[in-house]
Amino acid sequence: MSDWIYGFFMAWGMFLTIPCPKKKWRGSARRKMLACLPLIGLIVGGIWALCAWLGSFLPQPLAALLCAAAPWLITGFMHLDGYMDVCDAVLSRRDLETRQRILKDSHCGAFAVICLMLLTLCQWAVFLSVEALPLWPLTLIPAASRACAALAVLTLRPMSTSQYSAMTRGGAPVVFAAIVLAAVFTAFYGRRYDTHGFRRSILPGIALLMAGYLALYFTRDTLPVFFGSLCMMMGYLSSNAIFGAMMRTYTPPEQVGLFQGLRIVAQVLVPGVIGPAIGAAVLKNAELVVNGDGTTSFLPNANIWLAAFAAGVVLCGLLALLFARLKKDAPARKTA
Repeated sequence: MSDWIYGFFMAWGMFLTIPCPKKKWRGSARRKMLACLPLIGLIVGGIWALCAWLGSFLPQPLAALLCAAAPWLITGFMHLDGYMDVCDAVLSRRDLETRQRILKDSHCGAFAVICLMLLTLCQWAVFLSVEALPLWPLTLIPAASRACAALAVLTLRPMSTSQYSAMTRGGAPVVFAAIVLAAVFTAFYGRRYDTHGFRRSILPGIALLMAGYLALYFTRDTLPVFFGSLCMMMGYLSSNAIFGAMMRTYTPPEQVGLFQGLRIVAQVLVPGVIGPAIGAAVLKNAELVVNGDGTTSFLPNANIWLAAFAAGVVLCGLLALLFARLKKDAPARKTA
């Protein structure tokens, strides 16, 4: 647990210009530091949203300038410096070895300057063109981008010259960053219910969930397994959010408590009783492992994902019946 605390403050001290209350480096917490990047993103996003709110009291051009510059000022231009290095290397159109050398070169090339000007103008123009700036996306976007960055470093193979080249890949930090990314995705995706309704919002969520099951069934390599797990988490969380929103829409005001009680019973019954029963049946011939307390557990194999996919097919059948019922009841709801 202490490594996670050290990792958070290490990420704070490295990626923020805000004074860090605990400046101490611990080598064993480097991977935890990367996993804490989404939390640093939430800090950046919160300050960015605050600047946007303060900008509502300023003239529009000055407000746009404040919103465009805020994330760069908070992070000490660190990510902007990396963006310029990448632009110089990629746009040079040289061989891989030369591009890697350009990345480590401290000089600023023409491509970096041009791309910086374009990025600055685009960012300022975007904020200038928005009259009522929503604050919650500004809070979540930095967390999502840093979750992607952390996952890339923790799962992909870095360059041999990178300080992270000898670091172990995978593990709990990857899961933590993936959960944050899936949660941010769900926060954005939930608004789809407001604009597209239940049918057009639940189907993509279920498709993501089942695509994750298939990926986990057919693949064993680290990167495909990670993306399969991410799809599964995003599909599961977003589908639950959409189902919850739909239940709230269709719940009679005088029976809110009853319906919420039934929902909790279903959420306990399925994952707590029916799910384990299906899992035990699927894994009855699976390898057993002995736990620390002397009890035994099944070692999951690929069949569990196939069973989950089959359960998803059953869910799609139930959804088809629900869609037919909602379509049948639509005229009555309009006249009510």
